Amino acid sequence: MSGSESYQNAAASSDEYKKAISYHQLGLDYCNQGDYENAIRYYEQGLEILQKVLPSNHPDLATSYNNIGLV
Repeated sequence: MSGSESYQNAAASSDEYKKAISYHQLGLDYCNQGDYENAIRYYEQGLEILQKVLPSNHPDLATSYNNIGLV
């Protein structure tokens, strides 16, 4: 999925989990391009949503924290 597709999915989705995953993909795309400021921005947006919709011990939260740490 391209960055523009991820953004469109995030903006259009009523499913918060899918929106968070789309933000994660955007973060990954920006990270791969070396745009770390935007990568962090989208990773954090995804994490904020995941914190609201998932239990605190869910593995997707750990993945989000890890991605932010890697940037």
